[in-house]
Order: sequence, then structure tokens, then C-alpha cells
Amino acid sequence: MTLRLVVDRSAWSTHVRRVASELHPLVPVVKGNGYGFGRGVLMNHAVELSSEVAVGTVYELLDVPQGTTPLVLTPVDDGCAVPLRGDAVYTVGSIHHVSTLRSLGFSGRVIIKLRSRMQRYGVAPGDLESVVDATRNAGLTIHGWSIHPPRSEEHTSELQSPMYLVCRLLLEKK
Repeated sequence: MTLRLVVDRSAWSTHVRRVASELHPLVPVVKGNGYGFGRGVLMNHAVELSSEVAVGTVYELLDVPQGTTPLVLTPVDDGCAVPLRGDAVYTVGSIHHVSTLRSLGFSGRVIIKLRSRMQRYGVAPGDLESVVDATRNAGLTIHGWSIHPPRSEEHTSELQSPMYLVCRLLLEKK
């Protein structure tokens, strides 16, 4: 059985713009197959909503037009086969990620990803200070912080934990 979804583009665009206008500042995320719409289609909408657009990997940077700041959600690995964009903001979640960026000649802005109960990559509470120090010592600029919290509402208190409150203070010191 084949399933086909038909979207009223005008209604969808109007809805997206209305919701986005209520959520400033906003960083649209366009990654993978563009959630079924295609990255190109969604990128056209995303750049109308924000001057920053997040992509999943360094390999998706080609879809982000010049003049729009790309935020790369997945850390760059040692085997990176594409040139890094100087205007991009890369994600780090460990000292190794910081070292990788520096070894590839990058000297710009980064987002430090904090580990959540999702248990994906990210800075663990005990390593936060050393990753922040390594980032600053490498000459990288901390652009912000990210976290991928679980979908379950039972873990929303995690965002109020001491670790994440400390991150806000570290960012303010910047």
C-alpha cells in the first residue's frame, strides 16, 4: 500500500510564518531529507524566517546559502572530507571535538552541546569546565549552548538542574 501526503503549500506557509513570528528568536532546523519535503524546499522557507539555520551535518552545509549563518548540529569528525565554512557555527561536546576543529584550521564560533538523559554525545557535568577551557584556549568563541532533552515531560526538570544553570553563568562571563 502506498501512502501519499498532499500539503496545501499556501496554508502550510501561512501557518509556519505565524508560528515563527511568535517564537523569536528562532533557529529553523533543516536536515536529512528535509522531513520528507526535501532540504531545498525547507531551506527556502527557513532563510525567510531567520538569519541562522541549523543543519544536521557538515555535509549539508552546501544547502545553506551565503549570507545565512549555518549551525551544524553534529560534531565534525576526524575524517571530515569537506572544507569547513568559516561563517558556520559548529557543535562540540568534548575536548576531542574542539581539537578536531582546530586541526582542520577552524577558528570561529561553536556551540557547546550538553549531555542530557538522551545519552547522545555531549559534555557530561564533570567535564564541562575542561571543555569550556579547551574551547577558549583553542581560540574558539562560544556562540551558545544546546541540549537535546528527552521528549518526555518527566525530564523537563533537567533544564533547571545546577549544571545547566552554571552553563548560563559561563555564557554570561563571555
